[in-house]
Amino acid sequence: MTQKNNSNNTENYRMYKTLELNAKEILEKEFLKSIQDFEKELTEKYEDLNKEDIKLLRVIVLDFKLPSEALAVLKYNIEVDLDKNLIKEIREIERNIKRKIDNLRKQFYNECERIFHSSLLGWVTLSKEGIEFVKKWDNRIKYELKEILKLIDKLSVNTKDEKYKLYYNILKAKIENKLKESCVDYIVVYLDSENAKKLLSSITSELNEEIVKLREEISKLEKEKRDRNDTIRLSNLRRKLNYLTLKYFMFKEALNNL
Repeated sequence: MTQKNNSNNTENYRMYKTLELNAKEILEKEFLKSIQDFEKELTEKYEDLNKEDIKLLRVIVLDFKLPSEALAVLKYNIEVDLDKNLIKEIREIERNIKRKIDNLRKQFYNECERIFHSSLLGWVTLSKEGIEFVKKWDNRIKYELKEILKLIDKLSVNTKDEKYKLYYNILKAKIENKLKESCVDYIVVYLDSENAKKLLSSITSELNEEIVKLREEISKLEKEKRDRNDTIRLSNLRRKLNYLTLKYFMFKEALNNL
């Protein structure tokens, strides 16, 4: 009886392995066919694109994660006042670090808006200057973060409070993690004619409106100019008008060429 059972088990195992191999072969054939069908579909689509000679607009989209005030927070506590039903957030900021970060962010945005325009797609440009801007600012931010690390080392050495030494070490670790990231980068996007027209029409309309308002402001200030502060402000407005106009013609020319 045992011998017969063993024989049946052997036969069942052979049948199972045969079915398994057949199933595997069928799946491999189906998978290969699906790849071939996909390749054929892609080939047909690209042939259609070449026939239609579709115009694509190359857009550089800015991608950035700037250092923020969070990198200047030494202590963070939440206090709950049950009597007054209040939750109070208490943060101790290292002012020197905050000032450095605030200045860095301000300089970044001032230079960014000379090249890029804030749109529904993000901060965009059509100029190769955008790529140079990304390289420059990614390096600049990393350099400034390293300078902040040096400052933290000095602050840590100068304090005798062990708690604050710990706070500075935690802050240092946060900045070192930030240094591992890419702070400023870009993505290249290609838009078809229809979507490119929507984007460029929106941008040129916004820039035109901004330029008109700026010209009015400059004209008014030129008539009412009184002191040195007005002269400096007028110079800044003219500088802004200049780069806004350059941006406008860059996007307008691309729109006209679609």
